[in-house]
Amino acid sequence: MKLDIKSQRQCIYCHNFCKFSCSPYLSEKDQKILQTQKNYLIYLHNNKKLKLDAELGRSVYLCNDCKRCEYYCIYDGKDVLPNNRYSKELIFKNGFAPDEVYKIEENLKKYKNAFGLDTKKKKINKSYHHDDNEYDIYIYSGDYVKHLEPQVFDSFVKILDMLDISYVYDEDEISDGILALDLGMADLSKNLMEENFCKINKYKFKKMVVLSPECCYGFKVEYEKFGYKFKNNVVHYTEFINDYINNIKVSKTNDRIKYLDPCKLGRFLGIFEEPRNILTKLFGAKDFEFFKNKEESNCCGGYISLYDRDFSNNISMDIIRECKESGCNVLITACPLCLNNLKRAGSDCRIKIYDLLEYIDMHLER
Repeated sequence: MKLDIKSQRQCIYCHNFCKFSCSPYLSEKDQKILQTQKNYLIYLHNNKKLKLDAELGRSVYLCNDCKRCEYYCIYDGKDVLPNNRYSKELIFKNGFAPDEVYKIEENLKKYKNAFGLDTKKKKINKSYHHDDNEYDIYIYSGDYVKHLEPQVFDSFVKILDMLDISYVYDEDEISDGILALDLGMADLSKNLMEENFCKINKYKFKKMVVLSPECCYGFKVEYEKFGYKFKNNVVHYTEFINDYINNIKVSKTNDRIKYLDPCKLGRFLGIFEEPRNILTKLFGAKDFEFFKNKEESNCCGGYISLYDRDFSNNISMDIIRECKESGCNVLITACPLCLNNLKRAGSDCRIKIYDLLEYIDMHLER
């Protein structure tokens, strides 16, 4: 990954305006997590004034690439991702990343998913067979749905059956490679992207619907950077469901709902209105916003949970606390990783936590 010198210097000479936007920093109070300090330390290393070590490695990996700091940055057009990935690749190649990150690399190489699980989705009906038919949509779940929250996939299938929409997916779906890219495994990421792109293009479909925001962002943005452009339209499921909102009938509910914007769906892809429109039109939901929402939305801890669960849990707890204080009884998000992190943080409270697809499925009028 190439270092962005201009962006690095902007951070080095800034006065930490992003400090109080950074959830990991607020949880850990480690200055090295901040973009300003992290970029300065990498600058010192590149100028042979500082040696890398495991302490700096941990701090670098406690950044979740949520881009919240970018929203608050005083510099227009700021993009923190290139330097975040440069830092992680540097740390990773020198052996100072957290041990769990190297385990993720091993899993991605051996099993082609982050969790080291050699599993296949069960066949629900004949729509899943790979044949010469052209389907309305191709479903891509992503590692977080497939291995952490598979009920999200099942809920989507039930909605598609109700809408009489044909669909297909790959039983042997592999990682899209974006997590590998974010964790500093550039070569492995490219290999996964190439293989995944070829696998998906073997199927005939009109549109690809992606259940995980991370994967959707990857397909829409990162894949094209590496020359892999899908010929079919790629959408997140909230965009897809929003187009069919008048064909979906649900039962009424008196739930007091809060909706959390996932980082990759919101700040990365700009998809804010579709999930809100779904909640409003289907359920008549009102007052479901957090104090900080949309571009300012808090991060749940994200993929930090894959190698530092306790740290990620501390970040998620801030969101759960706000839910408790607001008196809501249902927390909804549109990201399987957010869902998994929030359920773990809120396991001892009475708030029910769902993915938006789950919530629709629960209330479908069949």
